[in-house]
Amino acid sequence: MKVVWTHTAKNHLRTIFNFYKEKSIQGANNIKNEILDATKKIHFAEQYQKDEIEPEYRRIIIRDYKILFSRR
Repeated sequence: MKVVWTHTAKNHLRTIFNFYKEKSIQGANNIKNEILDATKKIHFAEQYQKDEIEPEYRRIIIRDYKILFSRR
């Protein structure tokens, strides 16, 4: 399965990275890598829980961040 990031999702990831970069570049890289690694582990669309707010999407929780995805 190929993961396609929306423009909004890319901007959010960049914002998260920049926020943590102010405190620690290594910490920012760690969080960014955890998020990217989680998306690489998606093998099928029904792998994770349905989101309670957006039930048409599945979700992955990484630290304080929720990644929503769907099969298209």
